[in-house]
Amino acid sequence: MAMGILNELYENIGKIIRNARKTRGLTLEGLAEKVGRDWSFLSQIERGKSIPSIETLFLICRVLEIPVSDLFKSSKTYSYKIDSEIDKLIWLLKDTSPSDKKMVTNVVKQILKRKKNR
Repeated sequence: MAMGILNELYENIGKIIRNARKTRGLTLEGLAEKVGRDWSFLSQIERGKSIPSIETLFLICRVLEIPVSDLFKSSKTYSYKIDSEIDKLIWLLKDTSPSDKKMVTNVVKQILKRKKNR
């Protein structure tokens, strides 16, 4: 039973890393260069087939600008982040002012309200 949970954890970590990498427009080779690891090793991590060291996870998270803690969220509580379009919005808005974030939120609310009323 413990191995099943660990396998799920490694697969989930890989999915989160792959999603963050793709959202940022990085190839495996580009990430590998920035992290200082072989692209094939990173590919195995993304597929949940290799167990990375804590150091490697920290390097990957630093490059992808995601908290290490995000890697350990269960897929059930993390499912909203798997949507690459939402991830793109988060990435685009991360360095904007609070007022700009609020404006974008209001625009999205209006779009959804109109769609709901159709």
